[in-house]
Amino acid sequence: MATTARDIAAHYRRVVTDEQIRPGERLPTLRATCEQFGVANTTALRAYRMLEAEGLVSAEPRQGYVVLARPSVVTTGAQRVKRIQRGGPNYSHAETSRDHVAALRSCADPDICRELGVEPHSEILFRRRTFVQHGRPSTVAINVIAPRMWAAVPELLESARITGQTGGETWLDWYRQRTGRELTQGPEMAAARIASTDELAALEVDAPDGAAVPVLVLRSVWHDDEGPVMVWEDTLRPGVWHVTEGP
Repeated sequence: MATTARDIAAHYRRVVTDEQIRPGERLPTLRATCEQFGVANTTALRAYRMLEAEGLVSAEPRQGYVVLARPSVVTTGAQRVKRIQRGGPNYSHAETSRDHVAALRSCADPDICRELGVEPHSEILFRRRTFVQHGRPSTVAINVIAPRMWAAVPELLESARITGQTGGETWLDWYRQRTGRELTQGPEMAAARIASTDELAALEVDAPDGAAVPVLVLRSVWHDDEGPVMVWEDTLRPGVWHVTEGP
């Protein structure tokens, strides 16, 4: 089947998402893209213009198509893991993380207990960190992890770790290597709710005492063939965007 402009746009969209080409850097020339995909110049140009219309790149005189910075767009945990598995970096452009917490706690939240399939007040691993992009907090990320997972991957108890190391390896790989079981992610669910005082402080949202500040929360449950092992939740700062992956 012949390669289409949509195919080429999807390829570069993923390359940009994985930050193999970072903001300020150029896409390959139209000629290089034509040679790589075996298409006509008009097809390659149509693909680049699709990316330009999406706000991913900008056509600059004598420079070609340059990748744009998107500081208001955040990466969720599930997207971060996929990016690492494809060989991309842990962090997005101009991103870091802080306020790392990893602790064993008694789980008293009935929703979390139900989603993990554990009894109330069972001991779980609680992990939390705040991602910062361009010097501004963007996301509070929380993992609630069932005992059989952190028993297999004790590295998760280290508060400084995020999702894995460089080279495309993540805690999914460690878990599979040590247990022989694959981990898969359930549907990513989104809901708006009122931010807690702790979340407002972590996200540095300046709001009057008692003010109701809505935030977008994204939650997914990871499981293996024996059942759920982790709930992953990202709380986004007001004013940032979550963009789902394209095809």
